Amino acid sequence: MKEQIVITFGDEKILSEIKAAHPERDLVLYQALSQQGEFMLLDHSGQ
Repeated sequence: MKEQIVITFGDEKILSEIKAAHPERDLVLYQALSQQGEFMLLDHSGQ
């Protein structure tokens, strides 16, 4: 069984729009602790 993890970096507005556009995926939005305003979107849905 192959699984894929995808990580995307960007600002909160863009990543939140991506997350809202794909509710069928298990997307998690993280905020960087070291840099204010930096976010990471984690997709471990395998799609």
